[in-house]
Amino acid sequence: MSLAFESTLLERPSDFELEQIERQIQSDLSLRVHNFRLQACDDGLILEGRTKTYYGKQIIQHAVMDATNFPILANNIVVDRQIVSASSTTAVMHQ
Repeated sequence: MSLAFESTLLERPSDFELEQIERQIQSDLSLRVHNFRLQACDDGLILEGRTKTYYGKQIIQHAVMDATNFPILANNIVVDRQIVSASSTTAVMHQ
């Protein structure tokens, strides 16, 4: 996976940069992440959202690490195996 936005800054990303990262990760990992948000503090980022697996949580964290050098303070992405992906819902509706 390659993110279109990459930053080499160690300073807090701007709100615009955070929105770009959020959109890119949501687009690239749409089947793995739901309601993804980044919260920026002065000293790092907090990841929020939902995913079905711990592997998905790890992939999302690494995508953020690839997109910015700003430290991640917490990965608060909730693992919820009950999440139904859009493709699963579509398949059930067509049966």
